[in-house]
Amino acid sequence: MLESKLQKVLKPRHLWALAVGAVCSGNYYGFSYGFETGGPGSFLLAFLPVTAMYVCFMACYMELAVSSPSAGGASEYARRSMGGFAGFIAGFSVLVAYIVAPCAVAITTGQLLHYLVPAIPAMTATVVFFCLFVALNLLGAKSSSRFELIATIAALAGLVLFAVVALPSFSVFGCFPTAHFLTFPPLLW
Repeated sequence: MLESKLQKVLKPRHLWALAVGAVCSGNYYGFSYGFETGGPGSFLLAFLPVTAMYVCFMACYMELAVSSPSAGGASEYARRSMGGFAGFIAGFSVLVAYIVAPCAVAITTGQLLHYLVPAIPAMTATVVFFCLFVALNLLGAKSSSRFELIATIAALAGLVLFAVVALPSFSVFGCFPTAHFLTFPPLLW
Protein backbone atom coordinates (compact mmCIF):
# COMPACT_ATOMS: atom_id res chain seq x y z
CA MET A 1 0.00 0.00 0.00
CA LEU A 2 1.34 3.39 -0.98
CA GLU A 3 1.69 5.78 1.93
CA SER A 4 2.13 9.50 1.64
CA LYS A 5 2.81 12.02 4.33
CA LEU A 6 1.49 15.53 4.40
CA GLN A 7 4.22 18.09 3.87
CA LYS A 8 4.30 21.78 4.64
CA VAL A 9 4.82 23.36 1.24
CA LEU A 10 3.19 26.74 1.88
CA LYS A 11 5.06 29.63 3.42
CA PRO A 12 3.42 32.48 5.35
CA ARG A 13 3.32 34.63 2.20
CA HIS A 14 1.27 31.94 0.44
CA LEU A 15 -1.18 31.72 3.34
CA TRP A 16 -1.41 35.53 3.35
CA ALA A 17 -2.18 35.48 -0.38
CA LEU A 18 -4.91 32.85 0.07
CA ALA A 19 -6.63 34.89 2.78
CA VAL A 20 -6.20 38.33 1.21
CA GLY A 21 -6.98 37.03 -2.28
CA ALA A 22 -10.28 35.56 -1.13
CA VAL A 23 -11.35 38.89 0.35
CA CYS A 24 -9.79 41.03 -2.38
CA SER A 25 -11.84 39.44 -5.14
CA GLY A 26 -14.93 41.08 -3.67
CA ASN A 27 -13.39 44.45 -4.42
CA TYR A 28 -13.58 43.61 -8.11
CA TYR A 29 -16.74 41.57 -8.38
CA GLY A 30 -19.07 42.37 -5.51
CA PHE A 31 -18.79 46.08 -4.97
CA SER A 32 -20.18 47.61 -8.15
CA TYR A 33 -23.84 47.13 -7.25
CA GLY A 34 -23.35 48.40 -3.71
CA PHE A 35 -21.45 51.48 -4.80
CA GLU A 36 -24.01 52.25 -7.48
CA THR A 37 -27.05 51.94 -5.24
CA GLY A 38 -25.81 53.21 -1.89
CA GLY A 39 -22.55 55.01 -2.45
CA PRO A 40 -19.29 54.70 -0.53
CA GLY A 41 -20.72 56.04 2.75
CA SER A 42 -23.41 53.37 2.91
CA PHE A 43 -20.86 50.76 1.98
CA LEU A 44 -18.64 51.91 4.85
CA LEU A 45 -21.56 51.58 7.27
CA ALA A 46 -22.19 48.05 6.01
CA PHE A 47 -18.51 47.17 6.34
CA LEU A 48 -18.40 47.88 10.06
CA PRO A 49 -20.58 44.97 11.28
CA VAL A 50 -19.26 42.65 8.58
CA THR A 51 -15.68 43.43 9.58
CA ALA A 52 -16.51 42.76 13.23
CA MET A 53 -18.06 39.43 12.24
CA TYR A 54 -15.03 38.41 10.17
CA VAL A 55 -12.58 39.38 12.92
CA CYS A 56 -14.51 37.28 15.44
CA PHE A 57 -14.76 34.38 12.98
CA MET A 58 -11.03 34.47 12.23
CA ALA A 59 -10.14 34.64 15.92
CA CYS A 60 -12.35 31.62 16.68
CA TYR A 61 -11.05 29.65 13.71
CA MET A 62 -7.42 30.40 14.62
CA GLU A 63 -8.05 29.34 18.20
CA LEU A 64 -9.64 26.08 17.06
CA ALA A 65 -6.80 25.41 14.61
CA VAL A 66 -4.18 25.89 17.32
CA SER A 67 -5.99 24.11 20.15
CA SER A 68 -7.04 21.05 18.13
CA PRO A 69 -5.24 20.87 14.77
CA SER A 70 -6.98 18.62 12.28
CA ALA A 71 -7.06 18.21 8.52
CA GLY A 72 -10.87 18.10 8.80
CA GLY A 73 -11.12 21.82 9.56
CA ALA A 74 -14.61 23.14 10.20
CA SER A 75 -16.17 19.70 9.81
CA GLU A 76 -14.01 18.23 12.54
CA TYR A 77 -14.53 21.21 14.88
CA ALA A 78 -18.31 20.97 14.47
CA ARG A 79 -18.25 17.18 14.96
CA ARG A 80 -16.25 17.46 18.18
CA SER A 81 -18.38 20.18 19.68
CA MET A 82 -21.89 19.43 18.37
CA GLY A 83 -21.89 15.84 17.13
CA GLY A 84 -21.73 13.89 13.90
CA PHE A 85 -24.66 15.52 12.11
CA ALA A 86 -23.28 19.03 12.70
CA GLY A 87 -19.91 17.83 11.43
CA PHE A 88 -21.57 16.46 8.31
CA ILE A 89 -23.45 19.72 7.68
CA ALA A 90 -20.27 21.79 8.18
CA GLY A 91 -18.27 19.49 5.90
CA PHE A 92 -20.98 19.45 3.24
CA SER A 93 -21.20 23.27 3.37
CA VAL A 94 -17.45 23.57 2.85
CA LEU A 95 -17.65 21.08 -0.03
CA VAL A 96 -20.42 23.08 -1.72
CA ALA A 97 -18.38 26.28 -1.27
CA TYR A 98 -15.33 24.61 -2.81
CA ILE A 99 -17.43 23.49 -5.78
CA VAL A 100 -19.28 26.77 -6.32
CA ALA A 101 -16.43 29.24 -5.70
CA PRO A 102 -14.17 28.25 -8.62
CA CYS A 103 -17.16 28.29 -10.96
CA ALA A 104 -18.21 31.73 -9.76
CA VAL A 105 -14.67 33.08 -10.11
CA ALA A 106 -14.33 31.59 -13.60
CA ILE A 107 -17.67 33.08 -14.68
CA THR A 108 -16.93 36.55 -13.36
CA THR A 109 -13.37 36.50 -14.72
CA GLY A 110 -14.67 35.37 -18.12
CA GLN A 111 -17.24 38.17 -18.12
CA LEU A 112 -14.59 40.70 -17.09
CA LEU A 113 -12.27 39.58 -19.89
CA HIS A 114 -15.19 39.80 -22.37
CA TYR A 115 -15.92 43.32 -21.13
CA LEU A 116 -12.27 44.34 -21.61
CA VAL A 117 -11.88 42.50 -24.95
CA PRO A 118 -15.35 42.16 -26.56
CA ALA A 119 -13.99 39.93 -29.33
CA ILE A 120 -13.50 37.12 -26.79
CA PRO A 121 -16.83 35.41 -25.99
CA ALA A 122 -17.59 35.35 -22.25
CA MET A 123 -18.42 31.63 -22.27
CA THR A 124 -15.16 30.72 -24.00
CA ALA A 125 -13.16 32.80 -21.54
CA THR A 126 -15.06 31.23 -18.63
CA VAL A 127 -14.29 27.69 -19.79
CA VAL A 128 -10.62 28.55 -20.37
CA PHE A 129 -10.29 30.13 -16.91
CA PHE A 130 -12.03 27.19 -15.25
CA CYS A 131 -9.72 24.71 -17.00
CA LEU A 132 -6.74 26.84 -15.94
CA PHE A 133 -7.91 26.77 -12.31
CA VAL A 134 -8.41 23.00 -12.41
CA ALA A 135 -4.98 22.47 -13.99
CA LEU A 136 -3.33 24.68 -11.36
CA ASN A 137 -4.96 22.72 -8.56
CA LEU A 138 -3.95 19.41 -10.13
CA LEU A 139 -0.33 20.60 -10.14
CA GLY A 140 -0.49 20.82 -6.35
CA ALA A 141 -0.82 23.25 -3.49
CA LYS A 142 2.55 24.89 -4.09
CA SER A 143 1.84 25.74 -7.74
CA SER A 144 -1.67 27.00 -7.09
CA SER A 145 -0.56 29.07 -4.10
CA ARG A 146 2.21 30.68 -6.18
CA PHE A 147 -0.39 31.66 -8.75
CA GLU A 148 -2.63 32.95 -5.95
CA LEU A 149 0.25 35.06 -4.61
CA ILE A 150 0.89 36.61 -8.02
CA ALA A 151 -2.84 37.19 -8.62
CA THR A 152 -3.29 38.77 -5.18
CA ILE A 153 -0.38 41.14 -5.65
CA ALA A 154 -1.70 42.10 -9.09
CA ALA A 155 -5.20 42.65 -7.66
CA LEU A 156 -3.87 44.83 -4.84
CA ALA A 157 -1.77 46.81 -7.33
CA GLY A 158 -4.92 47.36 -9.40
CA LEU A 159 -6.81 48.63 -6.35
CA VAL A 160 -3.97 51.01 -5.46
CA LEU A 161 -3.85 52.26 -9.06
CA PHE A 162 -7.62 52.79 -9.01
CA ALA A 163 -7.39 54.72 -5.72
CA VAL A 164 -4.57 56.92 -7.02
CA VAL A 165 -6.43 57.68 -10.26
CA ALA A 166 -9.76 58.29 -8.48
CA LEU A 167 -8.37 60.40 -5.63
CA PRO A 168 -8.32 63.73 -7.54
CA SER A 169 -12.04 63.31 -8.29
CA PHE A 170 -12.99 62.34 -4.73
CA SER A 171 -15.59 64.47 -2.98
CA VAL A 172 -16.88 63.84 0.51
CA PHE A 173 -20.29 65.03 -0.66
CA GLY A 174 -20.50 62.11 -3.08
CA CYS A 175 -20.22 59.51 -0.31
CA PHE A 176 -23.99 59.44 0.24
CA PRO A 177 -25.46 60.07 -3.24
CA THR A 178 -29.03 59.27 -2.27
CA ALA A 179 -31.23 60.34 0.60
CA HIS A 180 -32.27 56.75 1.34
CA PHE A 181 -28.83 55.49 2.36
CA LEU A 182 -29.98 54.56 5.85
CA THR A 183 -33.38 53.10 4.98
CA PHE A 184 -33.96 49.38 5.23
CA PRO A 185 -36.18 47.19 3.09
CA PRO A 186 -39.61 46.61 4.67
CA LEU A 187 -39.02 42.85 4.83
CA LEU A 188 -36.41 43.32 7.56
CA TRP A 189 -38.89 44.83 10.00
